[in-house]
Amino acid sequence: MFGGQYVGISIGGAGSIALFGMIGFDVTLAVMCVLLTLNLLLIVLFIRDPEVEMASAKALLGDALRTFFLELKIGFFGSGRGPLLALVFSVLPVGAIALAYATLSTIQVDFGLDQTEIAAVTAVSIVLGAIGCMLGGFLGDRFSLRQVLIFFCVLRVRDSHTVSCLCYF
Repeated sequence: MFGGQYVGISIGGAGSIALFGMIGFDVTLAVMCVLLTLNLLLIVLFIRDPEVEMASAKALLGDALRTFFLELKIGFFGSGRGPLLALVFSVLPVGAIALAYATLSTIQVDFGLDQTEIAAVTAVSIVLGAIGCMLGGFLGDRFSLRQVLIFFCVLRVRDSHTVSCLCYF
């Protein structure tokens, strides 16, 4: 699921940056508007949800929200200190550096990359993220999901510290 999302982000994000470098902003904006409109029309015209009465739809939504908030409460407060510590860690500077999407384009501009190079780096990083999602799903199915999550979290922390040290010095 997330692998396909990453591929779509790569086409839309890196593709629009590459177009901007080749044909300029105005034409790229028009092309992206046409593609997004086409996407919306295809969704509206061809995806049909089953007919549901409004009263039962509201009841289903209410049940889904209650279930979601119950699972959220259990996940954060019934699973020990881990989820809360992860939340605290994510707002610390090292956790902020781990948010590559927020810093990637800024770092690329600071290094003097042009639009075509930024598009290439963005596309490669997103495709690698898609591969990572698929690998993580495969390993999660093959081994313990908990062990795989711990392994990838340790890798992320290591990489975040490396990036923060490189940016600091």
